[in-house]
Amino acid sequence: MIRIKNVTKDYGSNKGVFDLSFEVQDQETFGLLGMEGAGKTTLLQILMGFSNLSGGRCTINAKHCWKQSTGIKNFTGYLPQKITLPESMTGLQFFRFLADLRNRKSLEKAIRTADAFELDTSKKIRDLNQEEKKKLAIAGVFLHDPEVLLLDEPESDLGEKAKVQFMNLILEEKSRGKTILIATGSFATAERLCDRIGILRRGMLVNLDDVSVIREASRKVFCIGFRSELEAVRFVRESGFDVLNKNATQLTVSVSGELQNFIKVLSGYKVLTMESIPQTLEETFTYLYGGDLSD
Repeated sequence: MIRIKNVTKDYGSNKGVFDLSFEVQDQETFGLLGMEGAGKTTLLQILMGFSNLSGGRCTINAKHCWKQSTGIKNFTGYLPQKITLPESMTGLQFFRFLADLRNRKSLEKAIRTADAFELDTSKKIRDLNQEEKKKLAIAGVFLHDPEVLLLDEPESDLGEKAKVQFMNLILEEKSRGKTILIATGSFATAERLCDRIGILRRGMLVNLDDVSVIREASRKVFCIGFRSELEAVRFVRESGFDVLNKNATQLTVSVSGELQNFIKVLSGYKVLTMESIPQTLEETFTYLYGGDLSD
């Protein structure tokens, strides 16, 4: 279990984290959402013992994050936001280097993770592109099969295919009962992977809820193409849904809560196309809480 109680790290000029309190339960996947500068990286560095507190207390599996950080590192896998890798090594040499540091012999978990990413570990790290380096770093995190995972912006630098591969890896770890904390700026990532979501704004926790609660409250936005402009106009007048934009036969429509009623209403119209429009974290936050994440 990860316990964070009244944690403060004040860098001045309103930078840092302030009076944070929440827990990540055993075998839970928790999403820490926020824009750049919200304090996500600061908190994960505190949890790993890389930075001491200005106030408060935090523990992982009852170990103090500052005083017992060495013990925490034995059972925790940490992916930093900015990765630095030994450029002269191959991927496989890098895995052996990590295994030596952790006094482990087996590279199996890291190699299987790299294979899942279709990554060539025989290449020198300096010859890898940024996405390949991120894949290698993620595979290295899994090398010692940690029971706790702290992942800072794990999907940054990954293409769409690699993001799907990463999500599958996390879902597998979830099924194996791992405790996972993901710091991300992507609402879609947190919604897909996490059991609960906490939202950070300027170092403060402004909301914490089950994903199911946030999903039910959040809105979905669709771009709908009708057979005729007359049909689109009829939908605007009769449907009762919030139309965000109208362009001839195409409407952008906002839907809150469950989709069942919306689909039922839509079946009464002549629709040619319907496309879901992903909502950014900032758009979701603004809709739910009436404010800007950067305020």
